[in-house]
Amino acid sequence: MSKIQKLVAERNKLVLDARATIDNKLSNPEQITAAHEMSKDAMKLGGEIENLQNLEKLEADIQASAEAQQTGHGLVGVSASKDAMGTEAYMDAFQVLAQKGVNTPGDIMNILEVGTDENGGFTVPTKLNAAILKKLEENNVMRRVGRVISTKSTEQFTLEDAIGTAAWTAENAAATEVTPTFTRKSIEAFKATSLIKISDELLQDSISNMVNYIGYAFGKQLGLLEEVAMTTGDGTGKPTGVVTSAELGYTSAVTGVISFDDIKSFQASLKTGYSNRGTFMMNKSTALLLNLLKDANGQYIWQPGVKAGAVDTLLGKRVEYNDQMADTAAGNAAVLYGDFSEYIIADRSKRSMQRMNELYAVNGQVGFLVKERVDAKLLINEAIKKLVVKV
Repeated sequence: MSKIQKLVAERNKLVLDARATIDNKLSNPEQITAAHEMSKDAMKLGGEIENLQNLEKLEADIQASAEAQQTGHGLVGVSASKDAMGTEAYMDAFQVLAQKGVNTPGDIMNILEVGTDENGGFTVPTKLNAAILKKLEENNVMRRVGRVISTKSTEQFTLEDAIGTAAWTAENAAATEVTPTFTRKSIEAFKATSLIKISDELLQDSISNMVNYIGYAFGKQLGLLEEVAMTTGDGTGKPTGVVTSAELGYTSAVTGVISFDDIKSFQASLKTGYSNRGTFMMNKSTALLLNLLKDANGQYIWQPGVKAGAVDTLLGKRVEYNDQMADTAAGNAAVLYGDFSEYIIADRSKRSMQRMNELYAVNGQVGFLVKERVDAKLLINEAIKKLVVKV
């Protein structure tokens, strides 16, 4: 049995034991408290399981990439010719630049010329950009559930406000005229930057480890920055968050509390077309509270994923965890539900990196600045609803 399978079994046992204790009318207050602690432990194990699953997937991708390089050089050459930043020559030159800075030989700089940006930086190689993207997805749930596109300029999306209605029309009678109305939403590009410092010793010791660290550090920093903006951002100098744009679906009946009836009414507030692809989103504190809700027949409405790779569900719908969502407190939008594919994330061009040669030299360090341009917004506000806790 793998470690993930063992953790899944341990989590499931905690959930079952906690629910059995809570359901037992003979349980005393101390036992109920212990059951709630077991539920918390189960949620923590769920996070550990998710991390291990992500690590397994990353290792599998790395292995597949290595095998492809060993057996498919001809194919790699063909695709690389279409993407200058995807060639091994560009990747090798980029590594030399990162290590040597201003001392990079002229022939190496010639290779990098195709990736020069207007600020003296260089477009990151395709392989390193892929590593950054993978880390972005791990640290920004919105990239996992939203629709990610690439743009070269501002994108205009034309949306119907009203399409009118059809009508039964008598023979030889005039048809009812309907004039649809439209609005446009623009996807812009906001600049996000991330700066890390690397010691001279690391630069000299292991260039491959340094490049791997760059991908890890920048992906994590930018991912966390993106997740905050794409959840609650106001659209000023940053993307517009999904909570900001989502329509109010329902307000809980009791101050500071979410009940089973609230969840049912909230889910019903979303149109069927979106609900068919519906997903719940909340933080883990809210999930812990909803974990113990039951329907009118005494059945739990929350079902944990019982197998490795399985997802938690609420009323039969997938649950995604977002640490940037508000807790279940009066006035907060604690839960989202809807079709998250209507949330568009637009990456503008490619990420670039600039080596800061002198800024941190006195401390024996070199700075690396990565820049990306991205925007995100919910195209159709009614596609996602929010549940607000009563004040």
